[in-house]
Amino acid sequence: MIEHTIQLDLFNDSKESKKAGRPPQIAKEIVFAVKDDLNRGLSNKSIIKKHDIKERTFFRIKKGDYDNLFKEAIKSSVNDFELELTK
Repeated sequence: MIEHTIQLDLFNDSKESKKAGRPPQIAKEIVFAVKDDLNRGLSNKSIIKKHDIKERTFFRIKKGDYDNLFKEAIKSSVNDFELELTK
């Protein structure tokens, strides 16, 4: 009788790792507004209060966790972009 053994590779998973937990439920408009306020130099506390968001969400936005929303917005607006020649 021949036994076949299968070696499990537990540490080198070829699949892309995903974050566990609930997906983000923040509106992209809030993310854009918070980033805009950061660029204007408003204080962290005033931005948190102005947009009524949790401190943790604010620091995630500031860190760049939602920067993918900017890329998606640019990709979606590329289809609507037109140049018109005026004389």
